[in-house]
Amino acid sequence: MRKVQATEAQDIKKLLLLAGVPEKDILLENKSKNTYENAQFTRKLLTRHPELKSFILITSTFHMRRATACFEKAGIAHAIFPSDFYSNDRLFRFESFIPAEDPLSEWHNLFHEIGGYIIYKIVGYC
Repeated sequence: MRKVQATEAQDIKKLLLLAGVPEKDILLENKSKNTYENAQFTRKLLTRHPELKSFILITSTFHMRRATACFEKAGIAHAIFPSDFYSNDRLFRFESFIPAEDPLSEWHNLFHEIGGYIIYKIVGYC
C-alpha cells in the first residue's frame, strides 16, 4: 500500500506549532488541489469564523499575482506577503558577463505562472 505524504497545509501547521503558535489558532484548509480550490475552500472555512477580520496571503513571489486574483474573486480581502525572492547582488564584476545556468533554471516558474494566470483568466477562476 502506498503511503500518503503530508499536504503543504499539514507541513505548514507543523512549522507553526514548532514556532509556538497555539493549535487552537490554526485553521487548516486541507482539501484543495489548486489555487482556485484553495480560495474557494478558504472562503467556506472563513464563513464559520466571522470573528476573523483580516487575512494575509502568503505564497511564492512568482505565484502571488494568480493567488491574489483567485482570493479577490472569492471575496477574501487580504494583505500579501511574498515568501521568496530571486535576486542577487548588483555589484559589477567581470563574472557578470559570463552566462550562468542558475537563472535559466528558474524560467520554468515564470512560464508556469504566466500560463497558469492566462488559463485561470480564460476559465474564470480569477
